[in-house]
Order: sequence, then C-alpha cells, then structure tokens
Amino acid sequence: MQVSTTTYTRSASGPSLASATVANQGTTLKGTESYFANFRYDQKVSERLGWFSSAGWERNIPAGLAGLGYWWVKEDRTKFFTDAGLGYTKETLVFSPAGTDSGFGTFHLGAKLEKKLFSASVLTSELNVSDSLK
Repeated sequence: MQVSTTTYTRSASGPSLASATVANQGTTLKGTESYFANFRYDQKVSERLGWFSSAGWERNIPAGLAGLGYWWVKEDRTKFFTDAGLGYTKETLVFSPAGTDSGFGTFHLGAKLEKKLFSASVLTSELNVSDSLK
C-alpha cells in the first residue's frame, strides 16, 4: 500500500491586488508505505506438545517470536490447541521523540478449537492476541 500527499504553495506578486500574478507550485511526497511478511514454523515434540517460532517483517520493522503450544484435546471429532510465546521487536523510526524506545518485548497467546459437526463440515474458532510488553 502506498499513499502520497501533495502540498501546494501559492504566492502572489504584483503592484496591486487587482493585477497580482498568482504562482501555484505543488510538491508530492510519499507519506505512507506498507509492506509485510509473516512466517511461522511448528514442530511436534510429542503427540500433544509442540514448539513454534515465527518471524515477521513490516516495512523496516523486524520482529521475532518463539514459544510453546499444547494439544489439550486431540480426537477425531474435537481438537483444542493453545500456544504462548515471547518475542522482541526492533523499530527504525523516521522521527523519534525524546524518550522513545526503538525496541521492546512482545507476547503472543493463542487458542484454536476444531469441532467436526458432520462428515463434510468442521467448525473452527481461533483467537490470537499479540501485544507489546512496553
């Protein structure tokens, strides 16, 4: 996604207001630019316990996260999984007001429920919460 903004500078010159010449000059600057990529790797440790690692990049903001996940119920018709992790984000800010931190810790909590209703339908509900520890 890209957003640009045009700023216009107008000036008037001449001997009087009635005969003034107006100059109009526009300057276009790219104001917002957003790119992102997210990756996640899951590895089974045992039948119910697993670990995960994820990484993300948003424009120029690297972030990493690692944690554990556990299958509380893992049956044919019902599955319930939770995971939790901690991470770190490092930002390169364009403008840094005094006292601004460029890096901070993050956390992730997740839960996923799968319930097979009929032979061809599955109800899936997933909740993920991620935030800064700052």
